[in-house]
Amino acid sequence: MPAMRFGEFAVTVVGKVDEAVFGGMPMADPVDEVLHFEMFESKTMANIAKLKLAKEYPNAVITTSVMNPEQYAMFKGVSPETVELFAKFNGMDQNEAYQNYIALAKSSRSVKKRELRRKGIAGFSEDATRVIASFVYSNARQSAINMNIGEITDALASKSLARKGDVQREAQKLSEYLKNPQEEARQLRSFMFMYFLGGSFASAAVNLTQTVMQTGPYLSQFTGAKTIGIMLKAMKQATTGNIDNAVLREAAKKAKEEGHTEPNEIHQLMADASNSAFGSNLKGRAVIKTWGSMFALAEAYNRRVTFLAAYQVALDIKNADPYAFAVKAILETQGLYAKENRPNWARGPVGAVVFTFKQFTIAYLEFIVRLPNKQKAIALGILILAAGIQGLPGADDLDDLIDTIGQSMGHNTNSSKWKRKFLIDTFGEDLGNILHTGILSQGAIGASSRLSMGNLFPGTAMFKPSDPDKSRAVAELAGPISGILAAFQKALAKAQQGETGGALQEMSPVAIKNLLKGFEMASTGVYKDTKGGKVNDVDAMDSFVKMLGFQPGHIAQKSRIYGDEMQDKGMTAMMESMIADRWAQGIHEKDQDKVKRARETLAAWNKTNPGSRIVINPNQIRSRIRAMEMSRVRRFIKTVPKEQRRQVAGELQ
Repeated sequence: MPAMRFGEFAVTVVGKVDEAVFGGMPMADPVDEVLHFEMFESKTMANIAKLKLAKEYPNAVITTSVMNPEQYAMFKGVSPETVELFAKFNGMDQNEAYQNYIALAKSSRSVKKRELRRKGIAGFSEDATRVIASFVYSNARQSAINMNIGEITDALASKSLARKGDVQREAQKLSEYLKNPQEEARQLRSFMFMYFLGGSFASAAVNLTQTVMQTGPYLSQFTGAKTIGIMLKAMKQATTGNIDNAVLREAAKKAKEEGHTEPNEIHQLMADASNSAFGSNLKGRAVIKTWGSMFALAEAYNRRVTFLAAYQVALDIKNADPYAFAVKAILETQGLYAKENRPNWARGPVGAVVFTFKQFTIAYLEFIVRLPNKQKAIALGILILAAGIQGLPGADDLDDLIDTIGQSMGHNTNSSKWKRKFLIDTFGEDLGNILHTGILSQGAIGASSRLSMGNLFPGTAMFKPSDPDKSRAVAELAGPISGILAAFQKALAKAQQGETGGALQEMSPVAIKNLLKGFEMASTGVYKDTKGGKVNDVDAMDSFVKMLGFQPGHIAQKSRIYGDEMQDKGMTAMMESMIADRWAQGIHEKDQDKVKRARETLAAWNKTNPGSRIVINPNQIRSRIRAMEMSRVRRFIKTVPKEQRRQVAGELQ
């Protein structure tokens, strides 16, 4: 068992040794010796340890320091062999030189750290689970490097790549990125997964749809209609574990051991090695694994079904290497979530955080692009059936673009509303709604939005005149971290108001919030908005659906209609306010041309948008003129509660 330390905040205990022995002879004077050396992953933990060690070593000198985890980067390109050769030719102690090099030049995750001499100084980690995980993971990483570095080097230096300088440059960047053993913003990204997806039945259930939406269309290009039967058989095998074919059974076992069908096991090993859950608390790590187990089980099930079905398809079409065929099918349909598959913009701490939940979307788009035309149509047809036309890739973004252009030209443009009305008028209410938002929006569970690919690009509604509050569009640019920050801000506000229970609820993961919301619905019979206002009456089924993490179907449907009407109202209110402001300003400044332009704008709007007519009454103009004639102080005082106006007026005089 290797003796290991973790963290970058160090505590060192140095004391005098009375009878130090050198060469078998006792020394006259005591010497300094390191009695204890321990490392921690936070400064707070290091300071607490310093206080405890002061009691254990009352006569020793105890210091804290911060190690540089990136120190090894200064020695890139200097191999251990070079150091040994340098030591030999300079008459230095070869072993000592090599030891110093390893201590400084290798990452803390490197298997080379095991070559250091251990001096028996107290303070090594006693977290056996983490030590074993780190030992296994770092050895596996080193083995992978040793096995593949030759091919990577040959590929980078190949003539075919040299002729494509831009591609070669990107390949070099990727190679360097993979050599970095650190994961960017690892703890924050793990927290976001646990906050948004952990413990959620709804997230796991939606994840299970991948076999239907992606595996089926992909395999159908090889076996056509027979794919349905093969898929059903594979689903049964993945569920029961009963695989009659001995060859297929051994192949499935190999795929599991190599991490193709159960990559979550590798992620759990990495989590233990990096101590990403509740520090060294083993029970805490067990809770975290349980909390993420539903999503992990769904992911593993999808990959098992895909492997089993693809392997049987390969046998059916007499493919020369069924195992490789099945592994490729997993990558094509279930995605590759490793570091090597991240775009350049997602390779830093900020990009990695923003990219946290975007990789599936990118993988789905790449999956669609690579399919033959017939299978493209099948895959998109399944997506329309599940999430409707509004769920097609980029549908929401296109609506935002059309609405932004149309509204900027003076039209009350509302693409989503127009599509819904056109489909209902053409195909009837039931079929029209299914075509618009999918069949999953029509039952008790409104799950179509979870499967939608409509919102591909964040912030596309930022320039829509009908949306006066741009905070949501800006928040989209920041990614999921904005949702967590907003929740913490609401929790702090409730805590400041003395609502401890409300603050804890706001800080809870999404799955807990949905569970509590479902209980509230069950006890009150009412679905309420974030401000406590009634939205709709609900029954026991609606409450249960919410507890699972889904939105009740009828509430989701009404919310979509409400959103469309809110957009119309927002655009009309914005235009009315703008016209009234210009009109009043023209009168106040005695500028008749400005008044004339305001009237012309009003007439043009009412002519272009007969369904959203605006009427400007004299009171609107007079109130604005009075406000313009007031000083800033008087305008402000009018907004202050009456009981405080005298005090405020005295302060501002």
